[in-house]
Amino acid sequence: MKLVMVTTYATPNNMRRELLEAVIARGHRVTVVSPEPAAVMDGVLAALGGSYRQWPVNRTGIDPIEDLRSARHLHGILRA
Repeated sequence: MKLVMVTTYATPNNMRRELLEAVIARGHRVTVVSPEPAAVMDGVLAALGGSYRQWPVNRTGIDPIEDLRSARHLHGILRA
């Protein structure tokens, strides 16, 4: 099964590592989606057996146009 964890805040030290390890150990494919730079997250998730996709989202913004762009980008990630 393919699983996606979408979060607006994930770092190598704060990404629900135990949950990801358990899900991957059961044979599921896991992708984490967050705004952290791919260079920071790719290696950590690859070591666990998962993958990473960067999502450009502004956690504190209030611009509806920017929110729409972020939603469209997330939609594209989920479709892929």
